[in-house]
Amino acid sequence: MQCTLLSVAGCCSAVFPPGVSLLLSGAADNNVRVWAWYGQQHNPPWRCITELKAHQSPVTSLAVQELNPHTLLLASTSGDPQLQLWHCHHSAGQRQQQLQQQQADGLDSQFGPAAWQQLPPL
Repeated sequence: MQCTLLSVAGCCSAVFPPGVSLLLSGAADNNVRVWAWYGQQHNPPWRCITELKAHQSPVTSLAVQELNPHTLLLASTSGDPQLQLWHCHHSAGQRQQQLQQQQADGLDSQFGPAAWQQLPPL
């Protein structure tokens, strides 16, 4: 078995959404990043495909829920007194084995900046 190390400077929190080849990380620079897994044949195998910017202090916690096969809901918190909600409706809707068969740029288009909508803070 071969393992790949992903090092994210200043990472404070990370979560894997269900059913897709993504990693979401919250960092000390106040941003949430969406990382896509492109596989061992790519260098680097993980690539940041978008940054979600709304916090005024380091992101300390993340939680993600799959609402249906086409929709993710992400909650992020930080030292600022707000819970940020992010809604991602993507065209993928496929499970991980199907995503791995798609072209690398397919992940960019399905989970890139245009796929994420910031909801009003709670």
